[in-house]
Amino acid sequence: MTDDFATLDQAGDSPEKVIAKLIDLLRGNHNYHQLFDALLLQKKQAWGLPLAHPTSFEDVPDSKKVEFEQAYIAAAREVGELLLEEKQIGQAWLY
Repeated sequence: MTDDFATLDQAGDSPEKVIAKLIDLLRGNHNYHQLFDALLLQKKQAWGLPLAHPTSFEDVPDSKKVEFEQAYIAAAREVGELLLEEKQIGQAWLY
């Protein structure tokens, strides 16, 4: 875990780079539930929205809801498929 924080600290000085590195680390460490959150965090950060609740639709403006829904579905599909590949059917079912 300490190594992960060091890796994120060295990822760069922009939120985009740090979130991209976080996503890589979560994929590599097979932390798929957190990966789902990070993928949506990335989308919200790109739009300049609040990041406290990355999976929530409440702070997404109406003009972006359809696009956020598509990102949500894509993230769920990715995480679900990764969990299925690891035979974690019960966990994959959530997505």
